[in-house]
Amino acid sequence: MSNNYVRTILAIVLPLAVAATSILAIGYINDQQTLRMLANEPQTYVAQDAALRVIAGGKPTGFDNALPIETDTAPYLLFMNATGTAIAGSGLLHGAPPTLPQGVLDAAKKAGVNRITWQPEPGVRQALVILPAGTYFVVAGRSLAYTEEQESALTQRALIGWAVTMAAVVLLSIVSAYILRKRED
Repeated sequence: MSNNYVRTILAIVLPLAVAATSILAIGYINDQQTLRMLANEPQTYVAQDAALRVIAGGKPTGFDNALPIETDTAPYLLFMNATGTAIAGSGLLHGAPPTLPQGVLDAAKKAGVNRITWQPEPGVRQALVILPAGTYFVVAGRSLAYTEEQESALTQRALIGWAVTMAAVVLLSIVSAYILRKRED
């Protein structure tokens, strides 16, 4: 292979590889962010409904039939008082009501809502939506396990798609350089 032939291949490959990688990266980031935003969607509706009931005079209800959030992936609801103590709800961490950092509640009070990823312990990641509701805070949460599985699958598909695209770019660049070289001969 001559130096001119290799230079021609590189002149074709590099801009195509950069353009294809950029397009694929933008698509990946968009899809990953969409997955993460959707992880909060059910909690938003649950928290809004519960907050409206509490503001209308309803009482937060107890921890009967509570879910162990360290193992269960189902959505849950917590009601916290102004100091951040859980007083009712359906989610327990190792049999006790979970405690959130006061700053999380302060941010919800200030902004009207706070959407966070919370990890009370290693391996237990939760998507939470916190709303102030009168003298209470309503916290709706669920495990991020499913979302993280989807993100992992997305990453695998993106990497395979990128590798196939790069192989096609290289192959087409070699063919294009060969055609250009034959024209010059």
